[in-house]
Amino acid sequence: MDLLDPSSAALEDLPTQSKTLMKMALNKWVLSFDNVEMITPAISNTLCRISTGGSISFNKPGSDTEMVAYKFRRPVVIDGIDELATRNDLIRRSVVVHLPRISKPDHSTFRKKLKKFEKSRPTILGALYAAVSVGLKTLGDPKLSKLGTTSWFEEWSVATGKAFGWKMKAILDEIRQNQGEALGASIEADPIIEFIIEKVVGVGKSWEGPKAKLLEEIIREVRKNGNPFNVKIPTATNQLTRRINRASEALMRMGYYVEPGKTNSFRTIKITPIADKS
Repeated sequence: MDLLDPSSAALEDLPTQSKTLMKMALNKWVLSFDNVEMITPAISNTLCRISTGGSISFNKPGSDTEMVAYKFRRPVVIDGIDELATRNDLIRRSVVVHLPRISKPDHSTFRKKLKKFEKSRPTILGALYAAVSVGLKTLGDPKLSKLGTTSWFEEWSVATGKAFGWKMKAILDEIRQNQGEALGASIEADPIIEFIIEKVVGVGKSWEGPKAKLLEEIIREVRKNGNPFNVKIPTATNQLTRRINRASEALMRMGYYVEPGKTNSFRTIKITPIADKS
């Protein structure tokens, strides 16, 4: 943050209100939040909007009817101890870095590193400018379109990485591996999917039927054999649907497709091994 957007309040608390978070995005080029314990679904959605492009509207001063709209896109840095990004849409916009624990904090070493950073600041900033220049040029490269990037985040990361001599496919593979590990952590954070596959559907098998029936089978399995995954059991089908939707990409990485459907009487769900779809 000191490199790109120096501020006396470089690290702040993550707000609990989406509108407050978006106002912060209007006043900073880089958002950074320290010691975050959890990210609520609403704030997770807002972080997604901020990272890929969002907008916010206010009443025009002196008017009750006219609105003023602001658009923005900002990078966000968040640190904390627990796994913070647990929803698929936020994970797909993230690079998760696990830092080694500092067993014996040494403030003199920190000061030396800070001094070294200040000395290297012009070189680092110049390298980032070069990466942006190379990235803008690379966006038109036909090789980039053939890689099969699925988001602006992937495309821009691959394009700018060329400035550092990294191969495009290697960058994309690293990003997806990182996201895969984060998705695995998200399954651990909400093991409902693992529970459904192993205890209700059966590994390598398919399941199809009304969503209410799936919920009934989950509850029946818990009552019969216990809850070894410590799953928070949904109390309604809409809760089950939301949690399965959030974990749809994690399910694909586990080797399953999820297909919603409906009849005249009820909504259905189909869980199928990917091998059966080919």
